[in-house]
Amino acid sequence: MAGSCQSPPRKKPAVTVAEILRDAATLLSGLSPDQWRVVRAITRCRTRLLGGRMMRCGTCGEKFTLYNSCRNRHCPVCQGAAREAWVRGRLAELL
Repeated sequence: MAGSCQSPPRKKPAVTVAEILRDAATLLSGLSPDQWRVVRAITRCRTRLLGGRMMRCGTCGEKFTLYNSCRNRHCPVCQGAAREAWVRGRLAELL
């Protein structure tokens, strides 16, 4: 979607939770099986490990890959929008 496409570029965070977990994998040896499942889901989220699909930009025609998300409730990437909506709702209740 880069290049001649007119859609606004997405701002990528400098460091993601998945990158931190990948780097700290050796330090996470005391996790329970449930915690390991969460870590594994987050580190695989939106990578080729979960598969994806080829798409084409409707504006410029450039091809790109959209990788599947893990949909884990603990994943900040997958649940970020839901969390934002929840926080906005709680703020509206308070104000």
